[in-house]
Amino acid sequence: MADTKENNERKMFMTQVAIVIVGVLVSGAFYGLTNLSIGLKLTELEFERAKSAENVVRKEFDGLEKDFTELVEYVKLLPSQTLKSRSKHTFRHDKLSSIFWIETDGVSLPEKIIAYPLFNHYSRKELSWYLSAKNIKVIRETYKSFSNKETWQVKSLDITPQINEAINMEWENKHGAIVLGQLLRLNDGALGLLNGISDTKTIFNGYGQYENLGIAGISIKPASATYSLHETFYKEGGDLSSYISSKVKTQHKFSHADFNRLYKVRVDLHSTNTEKILAALPWIVLTVSLFLTFVYTAIRHFNISRAQEMQELNQGLASRNIALKNEIKKREKMNLAVRQSEQENRAVINSINEVIFELDVDGNLCFINDTWRRVTGHDLAESIGKPLFSFLREKEQREQIQKLQDLVQGKSSAYCSLFRLQAKDGHYKPVEMTISMLRQDQHKNLRVVGTLADLEEKELAEKAVVEAEENYKRIWKNAANGIYELDLDGALMSANPAMADILGYDDTDQLIRYVTNMSDMIYVTPEDKAQKIKESIEGESSKKYEIKAYRKDGEEIWLNEFIQPVINDKGVILHLEGTIDDITDRKNADIALMKAKAESDMANRAKSDFLANMSHELRTPLNSIMGFAEIIRDQVMGAIKEPAYTEYAGEIHKSGKGLLAIINQILDVSKIESGDRELNESLVKLAKLSDDSLQLFTEKIREKQIEVTNNIDDSVEDLIAEDRSVKQMLYNLLSNAVKFTPNKGKIILGTSIDENGDLRLFVEDNGEGLTPEQVERALKPFDLLDGDHSRETYGAGLGLTLVKLLMDMHGGRIDMQSEKNVGTTVSLIFPKERIRSRKKESKEEQTTKPLDVEISNIEGADVFDTGSNSVH
Repeated sequence: MADTKENNERKMFMTQVAIVIVGVLVSGAFYGLTNLSIGLKLTELEFERAKSAENVVRKEFDGLEKDFTELVEYVKLLPSQTLKSRSKHTFRHDKLSSIFWIETDGVSLPEKIIAYPLFNHYSRKELSWYLSAKNIKVIRETYKSFSNKETWQVKSLDITPQINEAINMEWENKHGAIVLGQLLRLNDGALGLLNGISDTKTIFNGYGQYENLGIAGISIKPASATYSLHETFYKEGGDLSSYISSKVKTQHKFSHADFNRLYKVRVDLHSTNTEKILAALPWIVLTVSLFLTFVYTAIRHFNISRAQEMQELNQGLASRNIALKNEIKKREKMNLAVRQSEQENRAVINSINEVIFELDVDGNLCFINDTWRRVTGHDLAESIGKPLFSFLREKEQREQIQKLQDLVQGKSSAYCSLFRLQAKDGHYKPVEMTISMLRQDQHKNLRVVGTLADLEEKELAEKAVVEAEENYKRIWKNAANGIYELDLDGALMSANPAMADILGYDDTDQLIRYVTNMSDMIYVTPEDKAQKIKESIEGESSKKYEIKAYRKDGEEIWLNEFIQPVINDKGVILHLEGTIDDITDRKNADIALMKAKAESDMANRAKSDFLANMSHELRTPLNSIMGFAEIIRDQVMGAIKEPAYTEYAGEIHKSGKGLLAIINQILDVSKIESGDRELNESLVKLAKLSDDSLQLFTEKIREKQIEVTNNIDDSVEDLIAEDRSVKQMLYNLLSNAVKFTPNKGKIILGTSIDENGDLRLFVEDNGEGLTPEQVERALKPFDLLDGDHSRETYGAGLGLTLVKLLMDMHGGRIDMQSEKNVGTTVSLIFPKERIRSRKKESKEEQTTKPLDVEISNIEGADVFDTGSNSVH
């Protein structure tokens, strides 16, 4: 065992090492690919920035040329006296730092040159340097090159400006200088030399815009010159050499021509923040990849360790199960002598308690015991291989599947869940599922072992213990029918007051004392009564029949009698119990009405068949009309030029929809009247049903600003009824209430228990109300009342008629109370036998539900009469 565990740990360690190596290799590959991709992107960005920097330099040079050219055109128009005056001049330009005018006689410059500053940014020292003997010589050379082209007849000159190379070379300004010269003839005939001086600091003004472009510095060198002009963009006060060494990443060189001179330009570029981030991205990718590798390795190691722990836990549970089985066997042997006669029954009882099952990792049933058939009604052979959770409601399936997967994956341990399991008859039974362990079968497949406990019988048993005695006493005492208990010899054991009253005795004591043998002393044909008792005992079944009997005064009456044997859990018949009902009046009336009823039934059947056939015949062409109207309305086959046609098609579709609703109502009424309609009963939750029904009227309620109060909450009793029928009846009542309630009116939906113990489900509104005559007419089929709202929608006057018929099928009734100009209350009264009582919530938890304005899908809503024109 220890060797196996050590081998497993060694294998797990080697696997982890292999995963780490593979992860490192994959991370390196990601780094290489990312580095290559980022390198290409950086090259592209660097090229784009170099072109942008080149465009900036060319633009600045073009600005200098434009400024000097505009200056020349302006000075030509001025007299020399204006230029030589010491007054301030308006010669300020963006790219020029200083402007000078040197006058000459047109042949040569005088020995002493006088420079008239038109605009100057420089100090007097810098200006004196400019007019030094050495520089005057250079100026003379410049002038000579101009004057060689000069003739006395020329009144104005248009000579391309030249750059003074010698002055540039010795300029002491750290930014470097550019000196431009042009020979001009002024407006008064004076001839002279116009000089413009600029420097790189003025040309490339500003730090921020070049920093944003990633430009660290610019070097300008005229072709064939020995000097260069430099401009470095760095913050003042910093060390230039260290700045360049730390900031300059690459250099971009190009040529530019201005002022008849070719310049070689070099732009020093540094890395931008974006490029720095991109350059760091490969290292980030490498770091993340390595981190994910180690995280995955750690998680895998944790999961494997967890799986080993679960396996050890399962082994411990298996050992405990074996020990428990051994203990059970011992106890069974000790009690075998006492329990031999009850062994088979105890095995059945034990199997009924819980369903034992085994699932694979996908939730499919691999094993179930016989209790499964008794609890759910499903056959074992058909259920094996099916997913267990397929027998659950859809919303519960996803939750249970997720819990099972978490258990299989080691994310959770053994757990219990409560849900409802679908039985073969379609209803859902409350069960408790307990997942106790995981195990491996002989093929090493993982199996999940658990149990299902049927909680339905437990719930019913708990309620039955409390309610049985009270119900029995109440029914026994208040029942309108006679109820009795009879021993196997025919003697009365007990009887209720109604029994004594039906047979003409003063009380039950007198009845029991007088009637020593019920079969011989009460019935006109004792042999028939004896035969029914014999059949009931031999067949262990109930019998219902009609028989003649004598009252105490000798009067013959007809009884409708029901009798059945009472059998204990061992199958032994203890006695008989039965009920009687005096049907003498009905029996006599039945004979008189037999013929009339037969004729009426034939006529009513013919009418119902006619309506059903006609409704089906009408529905076929009507579906075509609605279909083609919808195609035209939605312009499926193409746009319709005339908008009115689209509106007409919509009206056709709307009218067809209303007519179809009428036909459906006629079919429903016809089915009920012809006896083809049957109820599919279940437990109806009135709280949920009322919420679902109100959702269908959200838009209309909001449009009319009606205040709706729903007093039906989870504390209201449930009903044993057909869910679809109750929804349809409540829908018709709400439809009438919303229709006839004025704007900003009120509607109340609620329940109550009346003096007979019956449940009232009512809808109350403050609409226009009805007179007693109108109430009577509203409950009649095909009877429509005229009013302001009566013809707003389609209808055949069958809405309340259909409600009445459905209530009749449920053994209930409809009650309608209305007062003109006050309002109407319509109640659905269900008999107390259909009420399923539940424990009331505390008063603090009982609240009035507001109307939920979110419309949800309500099952069965498509069968409602949304076009009903019946009134209340």
